[in-house]
Amino acid sequence: MELAVTVSLFLVALPWGPAGIASAWSMSFWILLIPAFWYAGRPIGLGASSLIAAVWKYAAASLLAGLATAAIARGMAISASPAGPGAALEAVIVISLLFVTLYVATVVLLHWGFAPLHQLASLLRELAPTRRATSVAAELV
Repeated sequence: MELAVTVSLFLVALPWGPAGIASAWSMSFWILLIPAFWYAGRPIGLGASSLIAAVWKYAAASLLAGLATAAIARGMAISASPAGPGAALEAVIVISLLFVTLYVATVVLLHWGFAPLHQLASLLRELAPTRRATSVAAELV
C-alpha cells in the first residue's frame, strides 16, 4: 500500500522536478500516517481519533506558522539570494527564529494557555542529566 501511494505521488509530481518530488514524499507520509497508526494501534485499542486529537493543534500551528513565515520572508530583503555563506547563515537564523516565534505563539493561542510549554519544560527537566555525588569507594571501582 505504501509503495503504491508513494510511487503514484512521485509520478504525479515529476513535472515539477525536485520540488515536486520533495512535496510528494512529504505528502505520502501525511497521507499514510493515519492509516498506519490505525493499523498499528489496533491490538492496543489506539484509534486514529486519539492520534488526531493529540496532534492536530501542533500540526495546525506548524502549518500556520510556516505559511506566515513564508509570507513575511518574501517581503524581507534577507530572503533574496544571499551573496555569500555569511548572508545565507544570517537568512537561515532570522527565518528560523521567525518560524519558532510564530509556532510557539500559535501553539499558545490554540491551547488557550501555556500548558504545552509547561509540559515541555517538565519533560526537559526529567531528561536533563543530574549530578550525583560519588563516594570514594564508587570512584575506585
